[in-house]
Amino acid sequence: MTTRHDDVAGIATCPAKLGSGKQGKGDEYAQLPLILPYLHPSYQSYIHGANFASGGSGALVETNKGLVIDLKTQLKNFINVREILRQRLGEDEATRLVSRAVYLFNIGTNDYSACLIPNNSICTDPHAYVNMVIGNITYVIQEIHVNGGRKFGFLGLWNLGCLPASRAHSEDGSCSEEASFLTKLHNTQLSLLLQKLERQLQGFKYSYTNSYDFITEMTHDPFKYGFKEGKVACCGSGPYNGYSSCGGKRGIEDYELCENPDEHVFFDYAHLSDKANQFFAHQMWNGNLTVTWPYNLRTLFEE
Repeated sequence: MTTRHDDVAGIATCPAKLGSGKQGKGDEYAQLPLILPYLHPSYQSYIHGANFASGGSGALVETNKGLVIDLKTQLKNFINVREILRQRLGEDEATRLVSRAVYLFNIGTNDYSACLIPNNSICTDPHAYVNMVIGNITYVIQEIHVNGGRKFGFLGLWNLGCLPASRAHSEDGSCSEEASFLTKLHNTQLSLLLQKLERQLQGFKYSYTNSYDFITEMTHDPFKYGFKEGKVACCGSGPYNGYSSCGGKRGIEDYELCENPDEHVFFDYAHLSDKANQFFAHQMWNGNLTVTWPYNLRTLFEE
């Protein structure tokens, strides 16, 4: 598997108060304007939220080091925004805004992808490695809470063992047991952590969406979820289009591109199609307690 995914990984923060309507191509659920990246030169308001996430980053500083903004640096950027809001709005209004915001996390995929490179020795002890990842996430959550954050949303990692990239590197096209184990262990540890923090941190509320089981089901029974293909990616090359060559990347000029990406669960070797992403966005926003717990995002935004 490749060492780097181009997912937007890390923290984004959005005001909890629902807007009066859509503004441009913004958030269709929370009805907020599109949140530009924190480092975008033309975005300096932060009233509608801030996006600190970095494509390819991880919870560990070492993950794709030098190419991305790691999670702890994203935390520093948040603290800087907190200070900017204090200077512009005053302490009381800044505190109110920060406490009502919802902090969205999607992190960890790239940490474990680095683990799965052949002959890589960084994950000789999977439990210790997962503990390091969860430890960094714990620190960042606690620091956000110290700085006034109270409401958090998490998308659990989907089954990395069933990605087209994982199947492409298996002899029989089956899911990678090693990758699935790492993902499942991470999700279990993260869920336990959030339950613990809910008891320990004053005012802490969270939403956790279980994507692991859905992805596993989607790959085996795509028709149940409105897809035609659950294993082969829309774009790429090699078995299951599991090689990262979509668009001619990594010097591979020949690649396949399907006619309708919405028929596929995966767009390329490791990324979901837009339709699949929309499915998970809906589950995060409106999911019931069997999918998203103990609150869904809609509840957190409306409080």
